[in-house]
Amino acid sequence: MQRLIELIKLVMAYVPLLRDNFSTESSGIDTNGFDGAMFVVEVGVTDITVDFKVQESDNDSDYTDVSGAAITQLSGTDDNKYAVVDVTLVPGSRKRYLRGVLVVGDGTNGANTSVPCLLYRADARPTVSGAEEVVKV
Repeated sequence: MQRLIELIKLVMAYVPLLRDNFSTESSGIDTNGFDGAMFVVEVGVTDITVDFKVQESDNDSDYTDVSGAAITQLSGTDDNKYAVVDVTLVPGSRKRYLRGVLVVGDGTNGANTSVPCLLYRADARPTVSGAEEVVKV
């Protein structure tokens, strides 16, 4: 029986952290060998807006926005919510590298956020899940 962790690669675009007045791009994520990339924008307690979009690049240097790959802004009352941006990686229509752009407004406390990216439908089974530890039961 195949396990989900054997079929995906998990990459942390943004690690869990309390962020306030924050705007930056994640590191580039190499999508070579995968047919999909799903970014999960997770927001815990927040008192400010959170925006997220995905960009792409051929060379992991020059990035442009992926059309339609942005969340509807989360507000300061959207505690414990998440939003998903699922990017289909059709060969020839999508560039090799993706990155996230996370913007958190300037609030009293900010927003607890994290953004894992799940690469899926691999050409070959990923040799490494991306997780620090995998416990199989």
